[in-house]
Amino acid sequence: MKRKKSVRFSLLLPVIEQLVNEGYTQQSIVEKLQMDHDLDLNLNTFKSYLYRFRSQDKDTQEKPAFDKPKKEISSSFLSSFQDTEKKENESDQKMSPSVSRSRARAKALLDSIPSSK
Repeated sequence: MKRKKSVRFSLLLPVIEQLVNEGYTQQSIVEKLQMDHDLDLNLNTFKSYLYRFRSQDKDTQEKPAFDKPKKEISSSFLSSFQDTEKKENESDQKMSPSVSRSRARAKALLDSIPSSK
């Protein structure tokens, strides 16, 4: 079964790009594709394929939005809460181990009690 022209064009894209970089005209590339690779295209189809496949390459080279680094969102409430939590952790490290364990048990006990709202 013979492949579609667009598929054959996409497989020949590295060769086509090399010919473009070497300075061949688009018309001469079309003729070369017809003679050497049995790919029968007119000039408009060639231009259309070239545009389509180049734009697809650009799309795949760009990072998707979910891969881009996220901006840090800071609110005064969250940052003050995180600062307080950091200070508590630092003070826990300075305490004796028995006090630290007692504090951790008390915190776990408070966390286990359901809040009434």
